[in-house]
Amino acid sequence: MTAVSQKYFIPLDILKKEVASYDLAGVGTPGRSEEEETPRMRKPENTQAAGERKLSKVERAQRKNERLLLTWLSDSPEVYPQIREYISKDDFSEGIPRRTAEKYLNLLNKYYGDALSEASGDALSKPVNPGSVISSFEDEKEQQEAARMFEEHLIGITDTREREKALKDVLVSIKRQELNRLMENTADPKALTAMIQARKQLALLEQKTFHLNG
Repeated sequence: MTAVSQKYFIPLDILKKEVASYDLAGVGTPGRSEEEETPRMRKPENTQAAGERKLSKVERAQRKNERLLLTWLSDSPEVYPQIREYISKDDFSEGIPRRTAEKYLNLLNKYYGDALSEASGDALSKPVNPGSVISSFEDEKEQQEAARMFEEHLIGITDTREREKALKDVLVSIKRQELNRLMENTADPKALTAMIQARKQLALLEQKTFHLNG
């Protein structure tokens, strides 16, 4: 807008007001169909930021499982000791999901007492609060994305046995996806070692039975 203002000698504040009026004009008003609205006037269906890669269906499903797991742990942190040996930050998608998981899993480890936190006297005495993880991100957009990691609740399953099965299904799905990611990079010796470890964990996880409170 600054370039246009200078080129056509239009005061910048007037140009901004004019553009803002175009954004709002006719949207949701009687007598104007969606077909008559210009693309600029319509509310964008895809709020994905410019330059971001569109996620595939598999990736979207994986992100949902990751959100389900972190939400589950935030609602019922007592589940964590049963799953801690099968899950780590590396099982989460790169970016904010992984960074959020790393921060929250570290808190859970401290709260439930891993060997390092117990030896250092750094174990937490208060319940783990996801809010501290969310607020640790400085950028508002990152905070919003981190908050969404704790907002994916399991709907419609109340039976304890069904919830135990659902928890296992979520964990298995996350671990399988991580294994698939590692298999795409077998040229890296570190990835190969991680892949072998992930296979072992997946095999153990598939035989595991979880026990939740009714």
